Amino acid sequence: MEEFVIEAVRAERLRQASGVGMEQFVASLVKPTAAMARAPISKFHVGAVGLGSSGRIFRGVNLEFKGLPLNHSVHAEQFLVANAAQNGEKKLVFIAVSAAPCGHCRQFLQELRAAGDIRILVTDGKDPEPQPLSYFLPHRFGPEDLLHKDFPLLLESRSNGLHPTLTSASATPVVAAPNGSICTKCDREIAQNGDSPTAGTQNSVLHSCTLHANFNPQILLS
Repeated sequence: MEEFVIEAVRAERLRQASGVGMEQFVASLVKPTAAMARAPISKFHVGAVGLGSSGRIFRGVNLEFKGLPLNHSVHAEQFLVANAAQNGEKKLVFIAVSAAPCGHCRQFLQELRAAGDIRILVTDGKDPEPQPLSYFLPHRFGPEDLLHKDFPLLLESRSNGLHPTLTSASATPVVAAPNGSICTKCDREIAQNGDSPTAGTQNSVLHSCTLHANFNPQILLS
């Protein structure tokens, strides 16, 4: 089973066949998920599997790229959240991961609504019980420290107020942000839905992205 999204009906059917609860079933997918990681530099394979409120299951792996430093890698938890976002998931309720999330990923997960309540199980055998994100990141700084409480966060529907226009030189449709920044190479819908505290600026126009409350680092979703 190599699919990165398991639809709710299929997930429930597979869970029933396994004879375990849903969280246990999600955890059982971590090892085969980690086997799909691409880690030519560190040789450290990480798998993350999440359960959405929709009942769908999302998988993520770490990706490293030869010739680039490790800070260009995609972490498994990032992959998982980006996967959920790209597939319209509204909320992650449980995540199982093969190794304890690094500080980078703890902050990345903090960008979700009610992030502190997400249950996380590390399947390395050291602690058999899932813990909330607030256990891994007890003194948190996140979007709620910067934004209005109703501001749409990662996984939530949003519009960045972009509009198509034409350049005088080539009459090529571009996407323009409210501040006048334009991008001729990005897809309007992708840019429109970019998630960032700087949404509506050139930073969010360039790609659909997720940007931490501390403005760095970000992951491109497309």
